[in-house]
Amino acid sequence: MQVIPGGNGLTLLKFNGFQTLLTAAEAYFHLGYAVIPLLGDFDPNRPKVATRSWSAYQQRLATLDEISQWFSEEGDAGALGIVTGRVSHLAVLDFDSADLFTDFRRRFPNLLDTRTIQSAGRGLPHLYFHVPSHLHLASQKSQGVDLLSDGRYVVAPPTIINAQAYKITRAGMPRSLTEHDIQRLQSFMAEQKSTSSVSIPINPRPSLPVYMGEGAKEGLRPSTTLIPLGHMPLPLNLVLQEKREELISPLPEMYPADVSACIEGRVQGTRASLHGLYHYWRSKTARNEALFRTAIYARDHGWDQSQTRSALVALHVSQAGMNTTHETQAIRQREAYATIRSAFSRPARFHNEREGHRASPTEHKGNSLPNSVREALMQRKLTYVVRTLEGLLQAGFRAGKGFSTDQAIETLKGIVGRDSVYNALNALAANGQPFFPQHIPSALPKASNEAANQKQPLKTKKCFFVTEKKSGIKKRGIQPRRFKIPTTKDLCRLLGVKTSGSDPLTRDDLKSAHQTRMALHRELIKRRPAEYSRRWLANRLGVSRRTINTYNRLIPIHTRPTYQESGLSWASIDSLLSDEALAGAFIETLTGKKYPALHAIAANLLAKGTYIRLKQRTSNLYWYGSDDPPPNILFKDKSVAIESPSRQIRQERDYESQPYPGGKEEIEPQRRKEGGDQKEQLNHRVTGRLRTATESAEIKAERLSNIVGVRRASSAQIPSPTAIVVSKVEQEALAQTIYTRIDGLSLKNARKLAKTYTEKNIHLALQRLQQRTNLDNPSGFFVSILRSTARMEERI
Repeated sequence: MQVIPGGNGLTLLKFNGFQTLLTAAEAYFHLGYAVIPLLGDFDPNRPKVATRSWSAYQQRLATLDEISQWFSEEGDAGALGIVTGRVSHLAVLDFDSADLFTDFRRRFPNLLDTRTIQSAGRGLPHLYFHVPSHLHLASQKSQGVDLLSDGRYVVAPPTIINAQAYKITRAGMPRSLTEHDIQRLQSFMAEQKSTSSVSIPINPRPSLPVYMGEGAKEGLRPSTTLIPLGHMPLPLNLVLQEKREELISPLPEMYPADVSACIEGRVQGTRASLHGLYHYWRSKTARNEALFRTAIYARDHGWDQSQTRSALVALHVSQAGMNTTHETQAIRQREAYATIRSAFSRPARFHNEREGHRASPTEHKGNSLPNSVREALMQRKLTYVVRTLEGLLQAGFRAGKGFSTDQAIETLKGIVGRDSVYNALNALAANGQPFFPQHIPSALPKASNEAANQKQPLKTKKCFFVTEKKSGIKKRGIQPRRFKIPTTKDLCRLLGVKTSGSDPLTRDDLKSAHQTRMALHRELIKRRPAEYSRRWLANRLGVSRRTINTYNRLIPIHTRPTYQESGLSWASIDSLLSDEALAGAFIETLTGKKYPALHAIAANLLAKGTYIRLKQRTSNLYWYGSDDPPPNILFKDKSVAIESPSRQIRQERDYESQPYPGGKEEIEPQRRKEGGDQKEQLNHRVTGRLRTATESAEIKAERLSNIVGVRRASSAQIPSPTAIVVSKVEQEALAQTIYTRIDGLSLKNARKLAKTYTEKNIHLALQRLQQRTNLDNPSGFFVSILRSTARMEERI
């Protein structure tokens, strides 16, 4: 799991393959989501049911102890759920219909810019939305889509049910809804409710022929319609036995060539052959699984969803299931429609995939390049290679497919210019190898017997078997070169990078190198809002820092500077400051006043007893979307710890022993016997005049009067050498600590308390106050503790 650490939460990005339910639940807790345990695979009949009553978690978040108890190895949770509604400020749009999601995507494309989860089983999306506190969105249920809010929960990643996982398809934070967005969602749900009452009639066509081959289960309705001769499937006992685990068995292994052609729609009688395939799977598996596998095969061989429904729904309705006591034809029909929708929710597989091709574990899946390849090419000033490859992949070209230059230019017309295509096809890697492998035809004349190897049939004119006459014009010149789409593995090898994830790009993003780089910058910030240095962002895309500023302005990307803070004291100003101002740094006081980062200014402020700190600008915080950063995006921990006022005070207690620039100084080491041991005394610093260890009794008494919690000593009283001198800096720091920790106490009264009582007693009283959580008057309790502690010390 990738997270961005900082202040009050975590920004969850994406789970990896080793994510556990416990760590995921803890991450959701830090995001402010109420999680509950579900049964999962512990009860396959009810995997999405909560293990216990979850009504209490509609009002509050589960504690970390409860989460640890539920999702540990000894716990009873097999899956993870998130309670939606006000408690989590979360609403989820759950699609059960691919057609409805297509319609939603067409009408509301900007609402898709949110966190998206692919559900297990049907693989349809869950769209997550953040509902602000001042808005309300009620739960609604319609045919094909549910809006989950108050009183509902959603199964969340990394849950795995029946070996199928809930996956994150678009990471990042949920989109924060506005009033207009809520109105559009409610309007969409209302439209579905108005149409859900209209039942979909069963296919009005006559009953379809059902093939009863060997191995079919008893009790199935026999076929009463004859199947045309020549398209009758083989008996099912001659079909090659396939493993149950395989999703789809290749048709050429199951049927002869004429029936295979029939399935692919090249001849008549396709419906009967699909029925035979359905009965083959029906004899091996359950009814729904047989329909699903048959629908997938039809999808992979050119059938559309409506044709598949027309061919298989009535047949599926006529089949008897295991528990058919309360099943009606309408229920079976809805079941068939949902199963076929699920089969068509993913694109058709290509020919090499149907014949058993499997991508290697490192090969990037999808019709886009990995981000690592994109960045490596752009850093080498080869953005035209990125645009050409992305455009061809989006147009349907796949790794290993051959094409000519003219085909590439025609395919990318209006997207990538001709010169950019030429440059991309001729581009070479650092080792001299081309990114697009090419096949150059031989310039030698063909052999005399090569005509026998020609696979192209003779062209005939119309219906007469008369060959087409040759034009008599000999085609001269160089034959066009043919290239191949490189595989992701080959690109990573040429560029020396590893494969990675891929951010989405549209065809409009490929219209220029400027737009391509800007789109990749936008998608990075969308996916992972965090702190970045401009240098890193610029190097990633192979541009300058000024160009990154331009991209931020045009997209727009919001930025906010971050600072590294260090407390300044006499012990640290020499190492942190010099006589030349630091670039991107300044000195700041407790009141917020700023000064240039100069050694002389810092020394002057310290001499006046002012608490100061050095703030140095580091990286910027970047985010996309609303004007304010997401609530869970926080600053990274700094490499140099920020010194608190109390820590600086401890360093400044002996500030007189440190040199002051421009002042006179004399160091007189003093040694004093105590208990038979010699202890070296601290060197005393002189500011403007000489101070020695033998100060007069009057000066000692004056310094003693500033010690908090000790009564003024007489002029003849000399304090112990171990007494701590309390300066105005220390008093001000104590006052600020009291003022910030206690509500209802003014800064003026806090300063009085800091001047009256000792630092030790003040911190002791603050600790006692922290232990009490139900106090009506915390300031009165704090003062009472100080008074009682001081009285006890006086008695002693």
